[in-house]
Amino acid sequence: MSHPLAMDIPYHVLQYADDTLILCKASPSATACLRQVLEDFAAATGLAINFHKSCFIPMNVHPHAATDMAAVLGCPISTFPQPYLGLPLSPTKLPSSAFGSPLAERFTALFSHCTRQQASVATVVALGLDLQPRLTGAAAAELALTRQIIDDTRLAPFPDDRFIDSPSGPRFSSREAYRMLSPPRPRDESACITWALRLPSKLKIFAYLLDIDRSSTRANLFYKHCAPSEMCASCPTAETGRHLFFDCSLAASVWTLLEVSIPDGQFSIWDIHPPPDSGPHLAYGSCDDSMGYLEEWQ
Repeated sequence: MSHPLAMDIPYHVLQYADDTLILCKASPSATACLRQVLEDFAAATGLAINFHKSCFIPMNVHPHAATDMAAVLGCPISTFPQPYLGLPLSPTKLPSSAFGSPLAERFTALFSHCTRQQASVATVVALGLDLQPRLTGAAAAELALTRQIIDDTRLAPFPDDRFIDSPSGPRFSSREAYRMLSPPRPRDESACITWALRLPSKLKIFAYLLDIDRSSTRANLFYKHCAPSEMCASCPTAETGRHLFFDCSLAASVWTLLEVSIPDGQFSIWDIHPPPDSGPHLAYGSCDDSMGYLEEWQ
């Protein structure tokens, strides 16, 4: 089995509670291998896999090939959006209709017995459903679920409004929702220094990502399964942010020429002392096409 796009990195498995999502290359050999792995797991643990309740979702696969692979797995073929952890999962942006269909579409058997199909929600909550006297077994089962939904519905005598229980304001906003859901964090001194600099925004972002070790070094890319190795291209050492910008032989030679000493251990780039004062220096240069940005360092 292999990653669906890159052969040299592992395939992905997402698990939460009793939900398991396996992403692998859509090939007959991969599906056969996956089937064997699942059967071996069942034989070793006694936890049988119900392949009929599982599903196979092909992406950019010819229908005939998808049918053959689904037969090997013993799973029915399904399509997106697919429910995962109670939410619709899709490789593309979903419309709002994907997050909740009308009751008429969810309970088609019961809706076929309604004698007043255009009734408003308020009318149904106040007066109940108008139904034919005799219901089928499917309609009766859907009626029990529908009545539970109606009993749990509370309507206000004014138009609907979105709000959030927040001390900073009742109006709903994604910013406020994120703030309430995120745990409190200590003050980020690096961010305070970075965003106060008189530099182009792209340089501020670059400096901040470097300071918090979120730059796209080989070590970080290898950790995300996006690079074949974490080793530096110039020396047999892991290419971390510190190594790339301070400890690598080429970077170290630059700091030596500037007569700047690099601290040992963990440190912030803002803790580094500037070069000795010998008149104006060009502290930072960056070229973007024909536009150059220079920060003069006195």
